Amino acid sequence: PAIGERYAHLRRMVGELRASGVPPFDLTMIYSDTSDTVYIDSCCHVNELGNRLMAQSIADIIVREELAARD
Repeated sequence: PAIGERYAHLRRMVGELRASGVPPFDLTMIYSDTSDTVYIDSCCHVNELGNRLMAQSIADIIVREELAARD
């Protein structure tokens, strides 16, 4: 429950940052499409798959933003 509350707070902060002109990127749901284990503990440390999924999400954002900047 505590983690869910923290993620909800993070999502609210993303909205506030956008409203103030800062372009944040919300990665809180990057593991929602996998049923594979991505955490190595009950908190916040991820395994190799978790790191790979996070890296791919970040790379996708960079590519998307770069392409948008060219338009």
